[in-house]
Amino acid sequence: MEEGTFWRIGDGQTTRIWPDKWVPNLRDNRIHCVRPEDRDPDICVSFLFTKQESEWDVQKINVFTL
Repeated sequence: MEEGTFWRIGDGQTTRIWPDKWVPNLRDNRIHCVRPEDRDPDICVSFLFTKQESEWDVQKINVFTL
């Protein structure tokens, strides 16, 4: 990939939270889970959206990540 390209999340249904490199500028380019046992590789970014899917669900993000 070329430098400066980025990943569009869209509805978040196909981007996985843990294994996919979707957050720019992180040290290892991945989200870190507070409890490794919660690190289900199939959970998608859409899980972190509010019910209306128009914004992030901050409570879920705070519980799930560091």
